[in-house]
Amino acid sequence: MESKESGKKRGEGLSESKEAEKKKESKKVRILIAVIIILVIAIIGLIIFFLFRDKGKNTKVTDKPTLITEENAGQVLGDLEDDSADTMFNCRMTYNWSFNGKKSENAYVANTDYNHYPIYFEVRDDDSQKIIYKSATIPVGSEVNGITLEKKLSLGTHPATVIYHLVDEDGKEVSSTAFTITIQVVGN
Repeated sequence: MESKESGKKRGEGLSESKEAEKKKESKKVRILIAVIIILVIAIIGLIIFFLFRDKGKNTKVTDKPTLITEENAGQVLGDLEDDSADTMFNCRMTYNWSFNGKKSENAYVANTDYNHYPIYFEVRDDDSQKIIYKSATIPVGSEVNGITLEKKLSLGTHPATVIYHLVDEDGKEVSSTAFTITIQVVGN
């Protein structure tokens, strides 16, 4: 027969064994939680890495400026907001230019104080695709009122494009954009 003392020791041994098992389970749970936290951090890190790793590396530089029309103005403006504010361009100009022969009556282009770079612009006759005017460099805060075309256009209405080039202090192009205008030639 067993003594009461040996029964107590066995009972204590069982409770110690249960306590040891609980500690092992608790330790396993803590390790599992730590592994899950590390995995979540690693996944977040990978997501951030893949989202931002190609920023600016694969940017295509093309010779074609963005053509802004009434139909795409909203989208283009949205795209511009995504670009660096440093290369953004605030345009102030007239869109319907009248000419008496080669001399304009109302052509107006301003390089506003909001801009960071000097600009120059070219006017392209959309029918012939020829440049009919090229401005001198316009400093920030300056404007051009009235221009004289380099090439004479026939009487009537001509669709045209004004292509703006933003240039740095070395004259190197930083960015460009384009706007559609209408040229009305009323006299020779």
